[in-house]
Amino acid sequence: MPPPGLTTARGTAVRLILTNQLSPLLDAGYLEETIRRHFEPLLDPAFDELLRRHYLNGVAFEVDGRELTRAGMPSSERVPIAIRLGRRRTPSVTGFIERNPLVPADREGIAISTFGKVIKRGWDWLGLAPVAHAHVT
Repeated sequence: MPPPGLTTARGTAVRLILTNQLSPLLDAGYLEETIRRHFEPLLDPAFDELLRRHYLNGVAFEVDGRELTRAGMPSSERVPIAIRLGRRRTPSVTGFIERNPLVPADREGIAISTFGKVIKRGWDWLGLAPVAHAHVT
């Protein structure tokens, strides 16, 4: 049975009922930061062209009735990367490498996402790291 009032014809809605009043899931700031970290490509306009094939109407996140703003991360230097498989004109993989004065530890390294959900981030899974790893993401 679909949850009443949360979705129309298609889509996914989640409703959590918490019993612990001290849960961090009740903190809007914590929820927003967690969503931004795990779904960064869905909130970055640089990925719109690739993700439009999967999300025709886009994606929106709401926390406490307030929609999260979509904006790319400020960057000192950002270089786009597109990988095309076979003779396709549309990239199968897209992304960027950016260098900043200092990258927060949770944004360091190469991030891999599927359908906009970050599934892996860091340097350890690659088995290599640049000399200035605290400046590259």
